[in-house]
Amino acid sequence: MYYKYDLKNGIIYEWKQFLLPFFVTLVACFSFTSDIRTAENIGQIDRGIMLSDVIIYLFKGEQPFDPMNPESFRFPFLWLIIQLGLAFITGKYPLSEIYTNHGANVLIKGRSRTKWILSKFWCIFAVCIVYYLIIFLTIITYSKVLNYNINLNLIETNSLILLAPIKNISITNLICIYLLPVTTSITISFLQFTIAVLFNSVISFAFTLVMCGVSIFYENIYLIGNCSLLIRNEIYNIDGISIKISYFILLVVIVISFTFSIVYFKNCDILQNRRNE
Repeated sequence: MYYKYDLKNGIIYEWKQFLLPFFVTLVACFSFTSDIRTAENIGQIDRGIMLSDVIIYLFKGEQPFDPMNPESFRFPFLWLIIQLGLAFITGKYPLSEIYTNHGANVLIKGRSRTKWILSKFWCIFAVCIVYYLIIFLTIITYSKVLNYNINLNLIETNSLILLAPIKNISITNLICIYLLPVTTSITISFLQFTIAVLFNSVISFAFTLVMCGVSIFYENIYLIGNCSLLIRNEIYNIDGISIKISYFILLVVIVISFTFSIVYFKNCDILQNRRNE
């Protein structure tokens, strides 16, 4: 009963929240087109624009802050808004259920804390998938309208606007690159939920805000926000972040978040937690 209940209340009844990724993506697409036209005017575009260019533009982020060359740093606002928008959506519903009489009654009626919290993880996962589906569908539609080449390959270029991979990319690595932002967001959302279970939703959102903010300025694989800043990936930098290590770290965080949340929630005093809130 939990799964249908959470999908209905966390996604269907909250459909308006998914307007956020649509509008943010649309702004990013307009920004991309503006940058491309500027580059074309000075002769810096040496090939046709492709769907992959728009996707990478949205998730590339920026190189970490260099104190020796601060003028070169550009704050990746769009990337941060995408992360924090999803953090707000996934952090708003799941745990709040336990602090409402109706949500508490659903937990009691279902008679299983494990199924309840697994359902919340499933709801978070589903929200992340819907969130990114909207992003990708918006990009595809925009690219079709502007007659961009619907091609997901990453092609070499000398342009300073379009990112050029430094090595040949296998189909497997290509798929992994496109899934990295999605997987990273799912991982961050799971970790945020775990912190919310342990403390509260405000602290968990603040944690996500700080982690994403620090990830922007510092390149470190343990700051998992770096995994979705594609410009720092090994396909674009010789000393970039490894795809394999990224997925390994993300998997470890998911497993720890999953296990800790289930064990803790099964043994915590829910009524005491409600009083503390």
